[in-house]
Amino acid sequence: MRLLLVIVPSAKNYTTDIVFGGDLLWQKRVPNLTDASTDLWTQTLDKLLTNHAQAVFVPGHGEIATTDDVQDFRDYFVALRKSVAKFQSDGKSGTELTDAVMAELTAAYGKWAFFDPFVKRNIALTAAELKGEKRLPPQAKN
Repeated sequence: MRLLLVIVPSAKNYTTDIVFGGDLLWQKRVPNLTDASTDLWTQTLDKLLTNHAQAVFVPGHGEIATTDDVQDFRDYFVALRKSVAKFQSDGKSGTELTDAVMAELTAAYGKWAFFDPFVKRNIALTAAELKGEKRLPPQAKN
């Protein structure tokens, strides 16, 4: 997946950068991970937060966001990966894995938009990614 990120730097009377994140940013929404790597997405969000710590974010999905919102979105990936890895190491897979991970994620993310339609698929895709079985599109060279 290739994403376009537009950054309008602060100037004159403006005190913060404005970051238009497109599909990279989802505000209080569970993303679709069909062709994405949770590891690479987390790394990209880390860089974005480091380089634009005081920005205003315009996500492709959701309302205008703050750095706290971007951090929350990043934390979804971390929580998802951690929970899937934990239950995979306990030998869980399939429905048993999905149910266990959903139980952990629901308190923090269950009220986010798209939780119900996307979270089960995201768990399965993350499980495949962690096992090295998920097929991802080639990454763009920088």
